[in-house]
Amino acid sequence: MPAAVGTSATVVFIDTSVMCDLLAIPGKYDPQRADQARAVLRRPSGVRFVVALPALVETGNHIAQVRDGSHRRRLAGLLRDMMIASADGAAPWTVPGGDRGRDWVRRLAEGVGVESMADLASRRIGLGDVALAHELLHYREVTYGVDVRIWTYDEGLASILPTFDPSRTGRVRPRRK
Repeated sequence: MPAAVGTSATVVFIDTSVMCDLLAIPGKYDPQRADQARAVLRRPSGVRFVVALPALVETGNHIAQVRDGSHRRRLAGLLRDMMIASADGAAPWTVPGGDRGRDWVRRLAEGVGVESMADLASRRIGLGDVALAHELLHYREVTYGVDVRIWTYDEGLASILPTFDPSRTGRVRPRRK
């Protein structure tokens, strides 16, 4: 049974299913629940709403699976706007992690390299892959003299990152102690 909300110390994490309702993702939302969610978020209640990174990533992945390319692109743009508003403190919810969390959400919303989040979603590259790409690129930035690559069979992810080809690799020798 759901707990009552509205006390002075209530924090509510918003799940992917609610994000799908708010964005009206085909096959993933209920119009009545979406209306209810919008109404709850509009009215002041003393509740602090939080959208964690996994909910944003899952929502982005659902968007990447939308069949209609123009609708997929529009939804990705809406999610991007929501993410930027979250990072800027202009959304009815916050993201956890303080400045680091807000910066991370902002970077994800911007996409990878020269491709926006909407561009990537239109090619069916989900936000989970965008997050993985950012982790790899960050690791590459802070690690010098190391060739950093992704081992993947996902063509979309391979199209935005340097890849590792296991068939072209010699035998790996164990480390000496």
